[in-house]
Amino acid sequence: MKKRVALLATALLSVSLLTGCGEVAKVSLAANWYGDTSITNAINGTEETLVYDVTYQSAGSTNKYYSVKYDIGRYVTKLTNDIYTWDDGSKEEVYKLESSLTISGAYTMDETSVAFDDLITSVTYFRPVTANLTPIYSEKHVRSTSPTALVPEDAEHMCVTYDYTNYIVYEKDLSKATVTTKWTNSDTPTVKEYALGVSGSIFDNEVLLFAGRGMNFTSSSSSNATAYTASVLGVEVGKVQTVKYAYSSAQNTRFMLNGSELEIPTKTVTLSLGGNYAGAAQTLVYADKVTTGVNTYRNVLISMKTSLSYSLGSLTYTLVEASFTNK
Repeated sequence: MKKRVALLATALLSVSLLTGCGEVAKVSLAANWYGDTSITNAINGTEETLVYDVTYQSAGSTNKYYSVKYDIGRYVTKLTNDIYTWDDGSKEEVYKLESSLTISGAYTMDETSVAFDDLITSVTYFRPVTANLTPIYSEKHVRSTSPTALVPEDAEHMCVTYDYTNYIVYEKDLSKATVTTKWTNSDTPTVKEYALGVSGSIFDNEVLLFAGRGMNFTSSSSSNATAYTASVLGVEVGKVQTVKYAYSSAQNTRFMLNGSELEIPTKTVTLSLGGNYAGAAQTLVYADKVTTGVNTYRNVLISMKTSLSYSLGSLTYTLVEASFTNK
């Protein structure tokens, strides 16, 4: 139960994780989060903040046992550069990606409502594109309320709140990762080691959305669309897993950014999980890359739609504020 609910909580912020792994090729990446996309490891002076509104869309009466309603939430990411000191004493300039999701709402069954105030935060360190954005360290705190089953025993058992933090330390050679989990109501953490054994690209779970900005999505026909496969450590299922980014369509997208209405070229990408129990794919809309001149909108994630469990609807993340690094 703890693993399943933790997985649902994680899905609010990023993608849920999948089952199954395999050999995958390295993904070719460019630093499209800069105006100058030729930048590789000269990442000093990086500073970017993105703010998203998170809105709820009901699935109607699909779930006839209970319902959920969310207030408008807020999702914020901040990208900077930092100096990381490895265990061997060497130092390297790397990326630091911080995120936070705050969202409130209530589950209702019969005439009983259970209000919640969820918070998910993360801090992740990873290497530049010259090292394929490989992970170094990740820390994620989850306080999230999730349903316990499609058909709960009663309103009292309709949902449960979990409060825990995962800490992941990756070996420099990516041979293994050590995961420490601390539950807020327990004094005893759990520590587990996982062999990675990945030949292709591997990203930390909290970098999956960011990594999509570095990919070149194109399509000359419906049967020749770009798709990339990468690996990720699935902490909840205890194994290395695979995730697939696939080009879906190109279009102009209109939205409000920093108080002004914009219409820019974008590309829609599906982010899906391989293996059994993969769940629904997430729909991501990225600003299209400018191939000549300044890449004004830095391939930023414009919006994301993710489905909730048990046919309870979906959450849509929409970019409303952005401050890009002057690079």
